[in-house]
Formats: sequence, C-alpha cells, structure tokens
Amino acid sequence: MERSKSGAETDSPDLLSLVSNSCSIQASQTLGAAFSHFNNSPHDFIAVLEEDRLLGLCSRREVGMILGSRFGWELFGKKPVREHLEPSCIIIKRLILICCRSGR
Repeated sequence: MERSKSGAETDSPDLLSLVSNSCSIQASQTLGAAFSHFNNSPHDFIAVLEEDRLLGLCSRREVGMILGSRFGWELFGKKPVREHLEPSCIIIKRLILICCRSGR
C-alpha cells in the first residue's frame, strides 16, 4: 500500500518506480539525430518533447526500419522526429492517482 500526500493509505502503485529510462529528444530534431541517440543508448524507446511537454515516444525499431529501408536516409533522415511517434502509447501524468481494485 502506498500513502498519499495526506498520509492516507491508497491502493495506487508507484508508477514512477516502473520507469527505467529518462532519456528524451526534442520533437524538432531529425530522425537521423534519434538514430544517433539510439546508437549511444541501451534503451529501446525515448521520450519526444516539445519544449517541456511530452508528445509521445519514439522507438529504436521504428527508426531503424524507416532509415534502413531503401533510400530511407535520403527520404527521412532530415525529417523531424515528431512525425514518427509510436501510434499507441499510454501517457500518464505524474500526479494522477490510479487505484487498483483488490480481489479481481
């Protein structure tokens, strides 16, 4: 059980403890820059930010597939990474309380 700021016990897990990666890239950077970032990092995903706002995630696999295709570097290497976000990712804001129901 977790304790909320008021000290009351909650069934909400600490989702921040599940985050293993705090790497990010700006949305205006190129797909080529994201590729270089992945080459220097062990992580499979990086957060894509517009200044301080989270837009979504970019995956190592997707960047590699796009740039590794025929003429990939020429066609997409200078495109902004914001155009190649993962289509389905869950974004949870830090202060949202998520309750788990026990017995299910």
